Amino acid sequence: MNEILDIFYNELINEASKGLVDAFFTYALRFNTKLNGKYIAYGPSDYLVPTIEINDKELFDKLLSEYVRIAHAFYLEEYTSGVRREDDPEFDKNYIKTIITSLFSNASIEDYHDPIKFLEKRIDFFRHNDLPGVEKGSSIGTIRVEVVKDKISHETPYALEIKIDDNEMPQVEFGIYEDTAYIYAIQNFARSNRDKKLNRNMYKVNEGIDLKLESDDNINNPENLKGITPSTLISACIGVSYIKSLGISKLVIPTYLITRWNAKEILNDRRNKDQRKHQEQLNSNEELQRNITDKFIRTFRRLEYHFSNIDIVAYPFVEDTNLVININDNMECNNPLLKEIYEVIEESNTINR
Repeated sequence: MNEILDIFYNELINEASKGLVDAFFTYALRFNTKLNGKYIAYGPSDYLVPTIEINDKELFDKLLSEYVRIAHAFYLEEYTSGVRREDDPEFDKNYIKTIITSLFSNASIEDYHDPIKFLEKRIDFFRHNDLPGVEKGSSIGTIRVEVVKDKISHETPYALEIKIDDNEMPQVEFGIYEDTAYIYAIQNFARSNRDKKLNRNMYKVNEGIDLKLESDDNINNPENLKGITPSTLISACIGVSYIKSLGISKLVIPTYLITRWNAKEILNDRRNKDQRKHQEQLNSNEELQRNITDKFIRTFRRLEYHFSNIDIVAYPFVEDTNLVININDNMECNNPLLKEIYEVIEESNTINR
């Protein structure tokens, strides 16, 4: 058994069954593990805990080892910047545990049920490291799109870094597996540092919304398509158009990464021993997470509202936890700014492909 598998089977899965993985830090990660239908690591819980179901150990071990070796090289600079590895005799073990912890933090319930496909998908995410960038003028400024290496704590190895002139826009955490693109998050890291003129211009994305149908009285109403941050909507539009420009027509949006949800419950258990405070914090965490997830879904419903070629073909919690979108040809759009941005990105990359 190699070092990676030794750490996984003899340390990590037992720690994960209790909800805390000890590496460089103590990570809140909880899952159980089955091998050929029998638990080899299990911890009882009051909430839903996923189970890795390993039915082909030889292939699972091969893919997990391959993933960790790729990720080890990919993220090593991030973890050794300013650090002397020889000063920490546990560095390699803790680094491997951190890689595996990050991996399964980004797994859906379906991924836990089919870890072979999950590992194949995550390995494939690393391989798309030569995707083209975009730099093109528009009515609101020069749009620059670049595929950049991301942090291990984020959902995917690469992200779309988007700028309009010198203004940072929300970045799109995405990956590509076979003929399908996956968007895990749209992260807004620089919301307060954008040019005021750009902020005003971005509100043009609200043109084309029928206010009689979409009340703005409560922006947390899941049926309200107007309560979407303009910068997030523009980044989502750029992300979808960029994916289409690569010749990809299927987009999957994982909406429920169960171990990330459960991490808040694990930390709540540690911090609040008082039952009343524990329940209050639990309710608050659940409401916050629901609002984040609802807004993420509504962002893509909003794009569907504007674009004739963006079709949501499956909603989460019907067949699985994913939102599935088909991106068709013959685009029409009822919002001039979004139409312009979509065409700028798609045409730029289509020409260069």
